[in-house]
Amino acid sequence: MIPFTEREKQVLELIARGMTSKEIAESLQISENTVETHRRRMINRVEAKNIFGVFHYTIRHGILEPRVFGDPYLL
Repeated sequence: MIPFTEREKQVLELIARGMTSKEIAESLQISENTVETHRRRMINRVEAKNIFGVFHYTIRHGILEPRVFGDPYLL
């Protein structure tokens, strides 16, 4: 299993809630560039095509729970 940092998990949860990079940056008090860097690193790390592949990976490996994404029946 590929580990994710706590910050990456925070960013992923906020993306799943529909927040923009700008909103995430403001919420976490980081730059938009840092948000985009986290996004790219997560995608590359799990060799996904997009952020949805990262969501799938994190749920399948128990890193995040489906409820984080707003749908208890996601799996």
